[in-house]
Amino acid sequence: MLYKAVAFTTNEFYRKQSERLEASLTKYGIPYQIERLEHPGSWHKAVSMKPAFIKRMLEETTLDGVLYLDADAEVVAPLPHEQLEGYDAAFTRFKRSPEHPEEILTGTMFFRKSRNEAQATQMLGMLARWAELTEAFGHSNTPEQDALKLVLFESNGICTMDLGPAWTYIHDDFKELFPDVKPLIMHYQASREYRERELRDERAKEKAQG
Repeated sequence: MLYKAVAFTTNEFYRKQSERLEASLTKYGIPYQIERLEHPGSWHKAVSMKPAFIKRMLEETTLDGVLYLDADAEVVAPLPHEQLEGYDAAFTRFKRSPEHPEEILTGTMFFRKSRNEAQATQMLGMLARWAELTEAFGHSNTPEQDALKLVLFESNGICTMDLGPAWTYIHDDFKELFPDVKPLIMHYQASREYRERELRDERAKEKAQG
């Protein structure tokens, strides 16, 4: 299987983050495309751009599929491409504890480009629906995750796979939660720092105006 890794940045902060990702993709010989998109005004709006971006990348690629990665990710080991064979989509399902609700982590996701017209139409329709619902979850802290849950519940005929924690390994969290798992793709959660910056800027602006 040959796929393309895709990612996007929206400002200089994430562009700098993506340099580490680009170096790791080059190291492991993975074809990639990292795009600089116009910043929509906030982190919340930027993360909501994922579904439409992935849909466009899948439409444009001539390879078997696309592996979406957040710009702050890093490939840290050879990826077992064969694990993706036979699946239309793959992502990491995560429960912090039995008491916590299940999350679908969207930092690493795979989507197959089907050569069957009916299946291709279904996949692109699912991605379009995901983009639509993400807008509707604008009040949520994780709009694209919440929307993806609903889309997968609605979708029939899409064969999905749980990538497990190795593919979406949170650098400061998963070592304790999954001590026996060796990471494949590390995620550095740069959004935490960026969102804190946004909040500080908003507070400073409000203080200056008030």
